[in-house]
Amino acid sequence: MKFFQSIAVFLSATLMVASSYMLMGGTLDSFLDDLRADGAISARQHKVMTVVYLKNVDLTFNQHQVVNNIFIPLGDELRSYIEGEERSHRLSDNTATYLRNLFNLEAPPGVGPDGGPDPILLGPSYTANGIVTKGGHINVQNENSDATIRDFISNGIWGYETGRREYALQCSSDGFRIIDVTNTPFIVQFIPMTGGIIWRDVETHTDPATKVTYAYVGAQGSGGTLWVVNLSELSGTTAHGPNSDPIPSDHYKDIGFEDFSHTLSVSNGLLFLNSGGFNGCQIFDLMVEDPMIPFFLSSTKGNQRDCHDSFSRMVNGRLLLFAADGYTSRVRIHDITDIRSKKAPVLLGETEKSDGTYAHSVALTDDSKYMYTFDEFDNYDIAVYDISNVRNPVQIRTFQWKGEESEGNSIIHNGFVRGNFLLTAYYQAGFRVFDITNPTEPVEVGNYETYRDPEGSGVLEPPINKNYQGAWNLYSGLSSGKILVSDMQTGTFVLTLPSLGAPEIPASLSGSLGPCGRSRRSSKTRPTLKWDRPSEAAAPEAATSYLIYRSNNLRQPYVMIDEISSAERTYRDSAELFPDTYYYTVTAKNSEAESNAPDHVEIEKSTSECKTTRRKRRRRRRRRPVPSRPIGSRNRTPELT
Repeated sequence: MKFFQSIAVFLSATLMVASSYMLMGGTLDSFLDDLRADGAISARQHKVMTVVYLKNVDLTFNQHQVVNNIFIPLGDELRSYIEGEERSHRLSDNTATYLRNLFNLEAPPGVGPDGGPDPILLGPSYTANGIVTKGGHINVQNENSDATIRDFISNGIWGYETGRREYALQCSSDGFRIIDVTNTPFIVQFIPMTGGIIWRDVETHTDPATKVTYAYVGAQGSGGTLWVVNLSELSGTTAHGPNSDPIPSDHYKDIGFEDFSHTLSVSNGLLFLNSGGFNGCQIFDLMVEDPMIPFFLSSTKGNQRDCHDSFSRMVNGRLLLFAADGYTSRVRIHDITDIRSKKAPVLLGETEKSDGTYAHSVALTDDSKYMYTFDEFDNYDIAVYDISNVRNPVQIRTFQWKGEESEGNSIIHNGFVRGNFLLTAYYQAGFRVFDITNPTEPVEVGNYETYRDPEGSGVLEPPINKNYQGAWNLYSGLSSGKILVSDMQTGTFVLTLPSLGAPEIPASLSGSLGPCGRSRRSSKTRPTLKWDRPSEAAAPEAATSYLIYRSNNLRQPYVMIDEISSAERTYRDSAELFPDTYYYTVTAKNSEAESNAPDHVEIEKSTSECKTTRRKRRRRRRRRPVPSRPIGSRNRTPELT
């Protein structure tokens, strides 16, 4: 008994301990209760596991991590019980996998997903930081406003730019900081927020009607809620002073949704609050009159639909949601094209299940043909899938960072694709860059040791020991090419890669109607776009193509309708104007990134310029029948009587 008491004291005294386990999205008993409520496990199975095999485990435990062999002392016995129930068909194979992952009953060593290829260690030829250069660093931990928060960490991060100024949006245990990263980083404003001591995340949405950008800051744990921050007061020209607080208090507010946001994501005018538990991905519409009041649409909630993180994109004309479903080990692909019509997400496909794997997050190549999944249980780290058929994702291979065997076993956390690079936040291994010019043959080409060597001294301390410490997340969307990295212990980094900048925005975008093209039955209205080539100064990062986006409502998201050569300066839409008005914008793209969009152009149907006319149907005249005459009489003069 003293043994377990000492363990309880140990767990309550520390949050960051060497481990191989992280409990996500709720307490252990809440996950088991949800499984019982949904019929995935029976009341008897629930009782056996909690009373017999988990009798010395704190079922209300929901901290960040614990030592695996302390967490479940009877782990081997519990595994045997689950496998016996599975063999007897009293547990489905999916539920058995879910339970093994929930209790962190690890897969056999060196085995990838479902017995696939072993993790591949790529040995790059680069030295030191490779292609990565440090541009700036600030440790917000030194600005900890709440001295009562032990084990203060930095967590979610995003970026925002307006005019000539760039900002990092940095989440942390005590709230949300806006950091000017245009040159040397400094804090512009701090907004304290409750909860989210471990999990707080942020992304942005720009209202197409007002051009105002809003930051959505969600949290989970200790009563964390969702906040909305209006960023319109941030300067695009002259720098604000340090801690000058330019955003007034009536520009941000707490809108509730307690513990909904283990993570969150924003795209296509939609907000996804990712619960990390049975609440799934909660989907809200941001294309509303007041974006500070998101409108709930639907969710993916249900039995074993964890939705730890999500990613959405238009693929072949359909809006798809890629949900990393946590303890299920699966990434599930949903069609949410009709989500605004109150239609529930439609499951299209999913990856194979895998013991000892936690489906943490996902990233897609720019052409949407390949998907990278990130496993936070350190079974395989990163997997590559062919998703040319989204109904049947096919795993190609798995891989890890270059120092896995020589320097220590580091856990992967998050990753993003930008052009030909896969950028990763790799916990204790810091920031890692992979060249994915060949998406199925990644090669590590750069790094920055945010955790072991934040000042760049060349001394790597402390050692890597498979702990949840170090690089948490990153943002790579600034048009300058700067990469923002959040390290839990050492703060915010500004890094650069060569030629990672986006091409310049197309200049002087204009739109008109006509000239009309003719069809057999009608003449069609043909919207025509024109723009100028960006300045020659952008030649090193010149566009290789232009992307054309269209919307029929400023409150609806833009949809990419075409990609054309960078040699073009005009574009004629093949669609008839229906309804009467369309909105267009054009972005420039190169192998590394896509530019921001210029202001939209509005094109209205003009009946005076292009009339829709119907050709009159010709009516064929019927010839009157001619009375028959005797042969030889046609030219005879009629006789008079």
